[in-house]
Amino acid sequence: MNRPRHGLASARTASTVRTHLVMAAMVASAAIPLLLLAAVLPRGLVLPTLSVVLLTAAAILALIAWRTGAMRRSEKITLWDLCGACAFIGFAAAILSKPENILTAFAPAIGG
Repeated sequence: MNRPRHGLASARTASTVRTHLVMAAMVASAAIPLLLLAAVLPRGLVLPTLSVVLLTAAAILALIAWRTGAMRRSEKITLWDLCGACAFIGFAAAILSKPENILTAFAPAIGG
């Protein structure tokens, strides 16, 4: 089958555009809840809350990846990669948090 070259180029361009649109939608779907979190909470509680949310997400993703038997090594992004990214960002947010903000966030839970 001899396809015209312009047909292959337009299919490749459509695939590239579709990939970029999917990536933009994923970034927007991740950024919107984080922006809402930053808008609703006091400034000092954003990082500790972000840390707890992301570490919980990492635990849930790890459990799902483990139960489904997701591949650990692949050319594409796997659930294990997403789990690692959530854990990494969650720990970074915890490290950047100030201890007094963490105590303020969890004082009701420890009876303070």
